[in-house]
Amino acid sequence: MKGNRKGEHEEKVEDVRRYIEKGYGITQIMDITGMSDNEINSIRRKLNEKHRKEYNDII
Repeated sequence: MKGNRKGEHEEKVEDVRRYIEKGYGITQIMDITGMSDNEINSIRRKLNEKHRKEYNDII
């Protein structure tokens, strides 16, 4: 069951990432996914931090 939850979370993260890349706003993502603004912002912060770390590793 834990593996299933992890898969669901990864799917949510991927969905949020995709919508952000397409230029969707927080309200639009909330309407589409049913997630709260706190959930979306948390995912967005983690994605930004991951991107920064990967970028700094390249330099």
